Amino acid sequence: MKFINDNSISKHKIKRRYRLSFQSENTLNELWSVKLTRGKVFIALAVIIAAITTLISTIIVSTPLRTFLPGYLKSEQRTENIVNAFRLDSLEKAVAANEAYISNIRNIITGNIPDTSVRDTSAVHYPTDSLIPQSQREKEFISQYDERERFNLSVLTPIAAEGLVFAAPVQGKITEENEDATTIHIVAPRNAPVCAIYNGTVISCAKTAKGTTIIIQHPSGFISIYGNLAATFIERGAKVASSQAIATAPADGSVIFELWHDGIPAAPRKFIAF
Repeated sequence: MKFINDNSISKHKIKRRYRLSFQSENTLNELWSVKLTRGKVFIALAVIIAAITTLISTIIVSTPLRTFLPGYLKSEQRTENIVNAFRLDSLEKAVAANEAYISNIRNIITGNIPDTSVRDTSAVHYPTDSLIPQSQREKEFISQYDERERFNLSVLTPIAAEGLVFAAPVQGKITEENEDATTIHIVAPRNAPVCAIYNGTVISCAKTAKGTTIIIQHPSGFISIYGNLAATFIERGAKVASSQAIATAPADGSVIFELWHDGIPAAPRKFIAF
């Protein structure tokens, strides 16, 4: 009789093995089998789970499905958010400017003006232009002249006309010999073309007792007026170019012309070479 030592059996761990086999139901023959252990089963499950996780992550990141996850936005919504942020910043600046404007108006109305906002010029010394002190009559004359010429814009007319080349409205003879005349009569042949002196916009085209009158607005505040016209070629609101024919001279051949600048009549012969 052979005796087995129980202690030696306990020292050796028994490894459990498994077999996964596929058999045919008709013949019961084994078609395919795989030997498995507990460790291989765990490794296979881990690999399958990692592969599934990687596949799902790739699909979500590379497709529009990511927009359904928290923290992701659609491209249109992201663009809209950026535009709204810029608009909000602009509105904040506009509100701040309006508040400052209203605050200044409130201070002016109430008389609560800070001392720092007013510059003290009492200590500023201005040198005199002459060694001879001004007399009382000279001071009064300068004061009256400044008051009279404060709103006289006629001195600005030559400055505004710089860079503008006016064309003659019509070829003919000027009856007024005075170069300072603001209204001139030009005797032209019958049905002679009357042209615009410069680029502009027609602001009036009306018939009067002395024929048709056309008024054109030009740059730099100039307005030209053509009166006693016969047939006209333009209407109110039309854009005209320099030397463009706008009408014809009347039967008597006398075309009335005026040139204005900022509401003040100017002498046409000083600005136009007839």
